Amino acid sequence: MRMNRKTKISIGVIIACVLCITTYSFRDELNIITYISIVGSYASLFGIWLSYEQIKSVKEISKITQQSIEQNISEVNQYLSYSDISKTIKIIYEIENYILISKLEPALIRMRDLKLALIQISQNGRLIKEIEKQKLLKTHITNLGIDIANINEYMMNQHQLDFKVINQNLENATTYLAELESKLKFQKL
Repeated sequence: MRMNRKTKISIGVIIACVLCITTYSFRDELNIITYISIVGSYASLFGIWLSYEQIKSVKEISKITQQSIEQNISEVNQYLSYSDISKTIKIIYEIENYILISKLEPALIRMRDLKLALIQISQNGRLIKEIEKQKLLKTHITNLGIDIANINEYMMNQHQLDFKVINQNLENATTYLAELESKLKFQKL
């Protein structure tokens, strides 16, 4: 059974009063030096007890603060995960627009950025279980690498390129990321 703080203080005051009354009752037999020593000893014991209570209080506050910090870090990481995924989806839209207006150089640059963003998402500690379970993100990264190589070859006029496949790969990646973002928001991965 744990005593609450008020009970502990009450017991401490009662013990201090009993000790003071006992000392006072023997005051005729004690000289002033001994009496001061006894009162000082009682005060020291009370101070030690008070210090112990303060240390326990600080320890409890420290635990609460640590839990609060961990919760805040988790919330910040979750927000950053939302942000990373949303940013990645916007990169895909940007790539699709560049391809639509036949600006392949900036599309290629953004595709490389997209590949790096997908790799970073694949290493997100909060999402890694979900990502490993589906194994689709690695497929999207591989497809993106192939698409980057194909666009490079196309720009060097080495072969024809089917942009429908690239757009389909980008749409599949967008769908996957949107689903992942929804799971992150609503299922608290």
